[in-house]
Amino acid sequence: MNVNVRGTIDLIRQVLPHMAATTPIGADGERGVIIMVSSSAAFDGQPGQVAYSASKGAIASLTLPLTRDLARHGIRVVTIAPSLFESRMTSMMSDKVRASLTRVMEFPRKIENYLHWAAAFFEIWD
Repeated sequence: MNVNVRGTIDLIRQVLPHMAATTPIGADGERGVIIMVSSSAAFDGQPGQVAYSASKGAIASLTLPLTRDLARHGIRVVTIAPSLFESRMTSMMSDKVRASLTRVMEFPRKIENYLHWAAAFFEIWD
């Protein structure tokens, strides 16, 4: 909870003054986008993932109210909820844990880099 929820909220709190002060771009007056990372575990947690699922569910729940609060500033908010992906945390998992999590993945059934999902949010509005 401390890293996933508090860390996300704290980072947003620190970056918002800078985003809100930037010069708006385009006809809509956009000032940027906040992309949060939830997890498929927020919606379909596996046994042993109670705290993790709850923390990622909290991130997903931030999306709509934060979107409504920041829309007047021209700041979009989106949240991706990938399954297992390459990160520092997953690199420290044992092969057994990684195999167990990979086995229950729906699609894609491989560990991917989530940056291509994040980039898609920028491409949609170009």
